[in-house]
Amino acid sequence: MVICRYSKIKKLSACFFAILFVVWFFNTPLAVAQTDSGSNNTPSFQGLTTETTQRNYQRIIPLTSPVYRELDRLYLLAGKARPSLSRPWSADEAKKIMEELPENFLDSVPDSVIIIKREIGFGNENTGPQKMAFKVSPEINIEGHVKTNNNRKEWEHGYEERPPLINIPLELWLFPNWYMNVEFAQKQDHAIVNKTNNYVNLSLSPREYDWSTPFRAFMSVGGERWNVQAGRDKISWGAGVTGNMMVSDYSDFYNLIRLTTYWNRFKFTAVYMGFEPWLTDQEIEYGIANNGLGGPYTDFEELFKAHLGKRIEIRILDNLSFAITETSMFGNKHINITELNPIMYYHNLFTPEYSNVMMGFDVDYTPFSGLNIYLQYAIDEFSDADPGGEGKPRAMGYLGGFTYIRQAFDGFMTFNLEAALTDPYLYNRWHPNTRFTNRRRIERYDWVNKPIGYRYGPDAVVINGAVQYEKPGRYMAGISVRYSLLGEMNDSLDYAGSYDIRNGINRRLSGTVERNRVTRCHGTIQITDRISVASDIYYVRIDNYQNLRSNTINDLEVATSVRFKL
Repeated sequence: MVICRYSKIKKLSACFFAILFVVWFFNTPLAVAQTDSGSNNTPSFQGLTTETTQRNYQRIIPLTSPVYRELDRLYLLAGKARPSLSRPWSADEAKKIMEELPENFLDSVPDSVIIIKREIGFGNENTGPQKMAFKVSPEINIEGHVKTNNNRKEWEHGYEERPPLINIPLELWLFPNWYMNVEFAQKQDHAIVNKTNNYVNLSLSPREYDWSTPFRAFMSVGGERWNVQAGRDKISWGAGVTGNMMVSDYSDFYNLIRLTTYWNRFKFTAVYMGFEPWLTDQEIEYGIANNGLGGPYTDFEELFKAHLGKRIEIRILDNLSFAITETSMFGNKHINITELNPIMYYHNLFTPEYSNVMMGFDVDYTPFSGLNIYLQYAIDEFSDADPGGEGKPRAMGYLGGFTYIRQAFDGFMTFNLEAALTDPYLYNRWHPNTRFTNRRRIERYDWVNKPIGYRYGPDAVVINGAVQYEKPGRYMAGISVRYSLLGEMNDSLDYAGSYDIRNGINRRLSGTVERNRVTRCHGTIQITDRISVASDIYYVRIDNYQNLRSNTINDLEVATSVRFKL
């Protein structure tokens, strides 16, 4: 779901890159010394004593943090449904989730407890009333990657899987309830990732980096059981391994305002996200040829695109939780501010000319210790086709799977099996700005277009199985196999006027179906507190490549990286 061509970055980018590196190089030791008091020890976490009640726990824990994997695992082993699946969490929410686990159970998993407490208490040791704390935690990632078949442009180990060359998080805690974060990350641009002669993530040309950085930059304000986040970050709603139907973290970032309130058995989340509304040349030409982008409704020709969503999570029993989600994509017309009502039933705004409403349902169930079953159901459109075949086509998505975890030796063994199915018209609408996509315009002719929901887009069937062994904080090794079927409408989110064909197509997997089989072996090892190594090997076989019959392709990819935390 990536459309991009190589672009030039102005000479100013080179100056910015050089200045950023110099500032980081000369200021990092001083900043770390100020925040760590000259010590490299892991931040302490003193539990729920009165001394810590005024600490600042409003840090938003990034989705890449191990705290989510560790708390999911402990909840399943304790026989509970997973903790809140609308993520990321604030440190305060993670602390509340941790408190729900029995202390005698935590005594049996000391390595996981250390990781969780370190993440929850990260950076807030000296925070509180009339206090300010500042922390810099830079890291460098050196990665090499190679593939054997350059006839296949795509990489399994692509832009999303590759770490940034340099990542410099600047974090600031103010008083007990205000937190700010900005992360300067330099990683290669989408176009450079797909070059056949690109073997390392280090480039001497500033033009080859993605200058959309920072990818995380926001303020967070909150207190006991509530938080408001405003800025740029990723979010994820659901337990899916290959993606989520409503909102996933596949996009590079979201510009958002997010409100959450969380309780023992109830959580409410509301989010507003603004998107780039620019049209491609193809869409502009289509509009000119058809007197507007047209379709069945009015074309207001206003460049506007925004997403409004809400999610309610209810823990019915300790081992059973349920969530209902509703989202609306507004586009083609500037929204009336009164329509930004997170309590409203969005469908009943009745604004099909400039909105696209989806509803989703999630169930998460742990029948016994270690086994978890999860389901997602997304509704974008019920079919209203008449017997003659005319009318709106069906647009729904389904995802389900199970995870089984058990302690083995001094670590954990995890098994997962997941399947997903998306209709050809899921996320789609007649106007590009009412589709559930996040489009980035890198420059005038460079576009990156990704689904907000399921990573593999519409018109797809995906089955994924994985086995993994991990000793928390030490090493991990796993193998996964993914089999996917992609119809010809899989890339329809990139088309101009793709929803104006009202012919009631309700069958799945349209046209010639591309068949993908991907086997991945992955491993990581923590060599020291500051150095880790990761490696991935992929074997890829694709039949009917690019939906061309009898076009078979095989490929082998290898990627290895080393991470240095400074």
